[in-house]
Amino acid sequence: MDVRLEAMLQVAGRGHQYLGANISGEAMVKLKLMLSYLTLYLTLEHGVVPALRALHPLATPRAIDGCKLEQLKASLILQNLTISIPTLKEQIRYGKVL
Repeated sequence: MDVRLEAMLQVAGRGHQYLGANISGEAMVKLKLMLSYLTLYLTLEHGVVPALRALHPLATPRAIDGCKLEQLKASLILQNLTISIPTLKEQIRYGKVL
C-alpha cells in the first residue's frame, strides 16, 4: 500500500473514532467534528479511489464507486474500528457538504 494512502487511512480512522466519541466543549468540538467529517471524505475521494483506479485500471467509474466504501471500511477494520456502511456513507456525505 502507498505510504501516503496508509497515513490518510490512519487519520481517517482517528476521525471516525472521534465521531463515535461523545466529547463536549463547544468551539473545539465543532472544529474537530468538522475536520473529522472532512478527513473521511477526502481520504475516500483522494486516497482510496485513486488506489482502486491504480489496482483496477480497466474498471469503470461506476464500478469504482460501487466498491470504494467497502475498501475504506476494510481499511478502517484493519485499525480495529467497527463501522457499518450506512454510518460511513452518512459521515462521508456530511464531509462532502462541508
